Amino acid sequence: MTGVRFGTIHSYDDLGLALCGVEITPPEPKVYRISVAAADGDIDITGALTDGDVKYERRILTVEFAMLGDDRDIHNKYSEVMNAIHGMEFSEIVFDDDANYFYTGRVSATALNSEPLKGTIIVQCTVDPYKYDWGDDWLWDPFSFETGVIPTVSPCSARYSSAFSMQFVSLYTASLYTSLPPPINSAHSGIF
Repeated sequence: MTGVRFGTIHSYDDLGLALCGVEITPPEPKVYRISVAAADGDIDITGALTDGDVKYERRILTVEFAMLGDDRDIHNKYSEVMNAIHGMEFSEIVFDDDANYFYTGRVSATALNSEPLKGTIIVQCTVDPYKYDWGDDWLWDPFSFETGVIPTVSPCSARYSSAFSMQFVSLYTASLYTSLPPPINSAHSGIF
């Protein structure tokens, strides 16, 4: 069953929750504006201190889960979910249908809606603006040919590796070495 893994806890395998829906909101850009007296509008200085790079706020992931059972079972399951994930910070929040990437953030179970023999739990995750890739070799099974990204290594990133730095310097002249672009930041994939 498709679900979400919060650290080592899987929503279906460990908690018995069936995934009903997911809403992933885009992160809001951090916009900075200065109002100038006696002028129309304002001045946008969003990228002034970051070399034009826009920074982002944390984003919200809203996940809806369903469970079956009588009222007692539903309330017991809700208590189990609250004890397992509510208020916890997870370094890996992974959706089964997007297994090549993970989010990092805090989880809160916000609401329980109970009907006869059915209950739904709304879980909100406040996560970093980017979804991160694992940094490992990519896998064929979870890879999507429509939306997937195949990680590549450029010669520019090899110059910062300790194993390759000496070889790289000896292969290129100093003038070529200094004219290379900055290294690729592997800390995050920069993918929304």
